[in-house]
Amino acid sequence: MKNRSFLKFLFVFVAFIFSSAAAFAQPSNDDPCSARALTVSASGCNFVQTTNQGATGTSGVPAPGCGSYNGHDVWYSAVVPASGSMTVMTQAGTMTDGAMAVYSGTCSSLLLVACNDDFVGVGTMPGLT
Repeated sequence: MKNRSFLKFLFVFVAFIFSSAAAFAQPSNDDPCSARALTVSASGCNFVQTTNQGATGTSGVPAPGCGSYNGHDVWYSAVVPASGSMTVMTQAGTMTDGAMAVYSGTCSSLLLVACNDDFVGVGTMPGLT
């Protein structure tokens, strides 16, 4: 069994907002193999601003299983610290209701680990520990 401190997890942040008919360029982290690396810190949160406008669905990856996934996903990666635990949270902005799934494996072979739709209450943003 691998030491959890060396496991790399991929997170998919799934948005459930219907976009307008306007065309948007795909985000750079629209694919698991180009996941945006998150900074893991023991001293506090490191929020990053992002968008899912123009995001497409990822084929060959198990569907998240929560949050009424509609095929628009963006990807993030993080290395779990030696403690074996970390929390990933989101904040509402333009989007006020989303879902998040955690996958393990390589970008071309992913296994769904967990999924969360509402971390605090119905209609809120997701988070996972």
